[in-house]
Amino acid sequence: KQVTERLQGRLTVPWRVIYNGVDLEFWHPSKRRTEGEKLRAKLGIPDHAKVLLFVGRLNPGKGSVEAVEAFEFAAVRDAHFLVVGSFHVIHGHDDAYLDRLKSAANRVPGKVHLIGSVPQSELPAYYSASDAVIVPTIASEGLPKVVTEALAMGKPVIASDRGGIWELLEDGVSGW
Repeated sequence: KQVTERLQGRLTVPWRVIYNGVDLEFWHPSKRRTEGEKLRAKLGIPDHAKVLLFVGRLNPGKGSVEAVEAFEFAAVRDAHFLVVGSFHVIHGHDDAYLDRLKSAANRVPGKVHLIGSVPQSELPAYYSASDAVIVPTIASEGLPKVVTEALAMGKPVIASDRGGIWELLEDGVSGW
């Protein structure tokens, strides 16, 4: 509402904010714990390791390459990064960007896992396997559904200050 009024002037009609909802029975952390444990084992990720998760389109505006490069630079011991997203991007496809992502992942072998496209029915396992979710958007953004999915799964979110993301996160409580 604040952004709309700043851009368009005071609202003169009744209004309310409606967030992207998620099915809390589907996105239920305790129901998905075993799936997350199995996924970690399949990917060779030890139980004690910390796992960061990115879910989204692999195009320049989403910041996935920048996040993987920052992960590489940080060199955190016993940390892994799961990147879930299709390499066959329809809108904003950029071969050079995807090559840069693959190169960054190859520089930290066994730590960055380029998963590719995952059916919606399997996504909760990836959230369950993670310790935090990153939304590193560098372009304009609305309110990515990944934020509500992560919060429903009880995962903190590390996000860019873009669009409506800040409306759902409380800094230091539900994310950063």
